[in-house]
Amino acid sequence: MTGERAAPEKAHIRRLGADLLGDAEGLALLDTALRRDDPAPLLVPFRASSLAAMARDGSLPEILSGLVPTRPAHGGDTVDSLRRRLSGVAEADRPQAVLDVVREHVAEVLGRDAPAAVEARATFKDLGFDSLSAVELRNGLARATRLQLPATLAFDHPTPEAVAAYLLERLPHGGAAAPPTIERELERLERLVERLAQDRQARAGVELRMRAFNVRVQSLLASEDTTNGAPVADLDAASDEEMFALIDEEFGAA
Repeated sequence: MTGERAAPEKAHIRRLGADLLGDAEGLALLDTALRRDDPAPLLVPFRASSLAAMARDGSLPEILSGLVPTRPAHGGDTVDSLRRRLSGVAEADRPQAVLDVVREHVAEVLGRDAPAAVEARATFKDLGFDSLSAVELRNGLARATRLQLPATLAFDHPTPEAVAAYLLERLPHGGAAAPPTIERELERLERLVERLAQDRQARAGVELRMRAFNVRVQSLLASEDTTNGAPVADLDAASDEEMFALIDEEFGAA
């Protein structure tokens, strides 16, 4: 656990507000943990300054919220950094400005000091990304843009240049909000479901509603007025029992 780690992993640990353990410190903490009755001790040296900075920009994990006073950023000064940077940029220069921001975030995730050294057309895989790095990049860019970004951002757009083009397309122009699209709304719904999935009490209801939603979408997109030779049900007028029966039939429930 105290062995040598790659530079990106060290940088990631420090961005989480923690620090690395040396052999002596790690063994001393382990001895302390063994003498206590705590069921699941967490042996991590936290840095108060880093945790406070995360609390200010809204990136502090909830599990750590009790370690420092939480004070959200005011007026979007931190989380809206990309839009502020683009406010005075000419339209022709916006692609490069967005790419520069993406490269800065990539360099931060990888623990590099020079964003300019990040190849715009290099794949994230070749740059040394893993799934954790991809999620961290998505989270950082989401805070910088205030956009709802998919968890698969780095996989769907596998280079810094591709991510920059995706962000540029979704960012508002001239202060006007980009018009909503079905793709953006589905991404927003996906994020909401991800959060709701952590609530065990709400999961059953959410799952049922999503199944009903899926059935309704299939009926609306059907090219004919029948499904498997049977008339499509009027879901708005269907009773709860009829809806449950339709869902069970759709998903093969017993």
